[in-house]
Amino acid sequence: MFGSDSPNLDCLRALAVAFVVFDHLVLTLHPRIYGLNPAGRALGNYGVLIFFVHTSLVLMLSMQRSSARENRLFLPFYVRRFFRIYPVADACVFVIAVSAFSPDWWGTPAGPTGLTRMEIWSNLLLAMNVNGSRSALSPFWSLPFEVDMYLLLPLLYLFATRFRRPSLTFALYVPFGLLAVAQKAIFPQSDIAQYTGCFLPGILAYQLSFRPRFQWPAWAWPLTVTACGLAFVPPSALHFWPGFLYQWLISLAIGLTVPQFRQLDRGIVRVVAHTVAKYSYGIYITHVFALYLGFVKLAHYPLVFRWAAFLAALAVLPYLAYEMIERPGIILGKKIAAKVSLPKA
Repeated sequence: MFGSDSPNLDCLRALAVAFVVFDHLVLTLHPRIYGLNPAGRALGNYGVLIFFVHTSLVLMLSMQRSSARENRLFLPFYVRRFFRIYPVADACVFVIAVSAFSPDWWGTPAGPTGLTRMEIWSNLLLAMNVNGSRSALSPFWSLPFEVDMYLLLPLLYLFATRFRRPSLTFALYVPFGLLAVAQKAIFPQSDIAQYTGCFLPGILAYQLSFRPRFQWPAWAWPLTVTACGLAFVPPSALHFWPGFLYQWLISLAIGLTVPQFRQLDRGIVRVVAHTVAKYSYGIYITHVFALYLGFVKLAHYPLVFRWAAFLAALAVLPYLAYEMIERPGIILGKKIAAKVSLPKA
């Protein structure tokens, strides 16, 4: 069973954000070459899939801890998630709205175009997938899917704890798959249902963690996650199968294997993974600003100076976002959730 501080989950989240940053770094440095090679973009998408699996698993564990001391499950959960996700995201939207930063600067010679008022409101609410608005930042595209799944995850938690057999959870792929196919046929402009199957492996991992079958060596865990990414890239880039189906299979591979490894021992890998995971949300969102500063705004400076500015911003911006916005938001969310919940006798 995973504890509240799992080195393997930290490693999973750290690798996820590393894949996304690498994707956007190569896109920034070589936009034309990168546009001809969709395999690189698949690696970034794989990082997002890891985030989806990790999110559903971690929230299962969080709801288990909360349900042990609270009578109300849903309302405290939504309060905590609101103050965990929205403050940092909305702060970035505010900065972009004030500065007229263009969300389309990658690979385009044109100047900043800014966001419309409707797009600003859609990004503030993280509802861009409802009206098709542009994302204020490229990484924002995945956040609405997480917000949508928050409506379903408490129900999936009740299902997973009521029916503890993973086979029953696995059977949910059938209605979820039919829903995804129907939506793709009826509403091709929307893809909300296409990502539902990327969250189910987190529920399966939660159930399997109570009775892990294998105890594979800890050092093989980062290698397994990376190998799954390398396996995901070619078929996803060449469109061998329907996109969402292969995404579901790769997500399932992560979900089924994460409970089967021993936890990482103390060492540099564990420390680095924990640090990156702690600031991962800020890295995921603010690394675009670091890329823009280092390789666009300072494009006429020496390459060494540009790399130094990028790496400095990549470290400083997530730290400031966490200490000034994310951490206070988490604390506030916990306080409000404690007030709206009824403690068990």
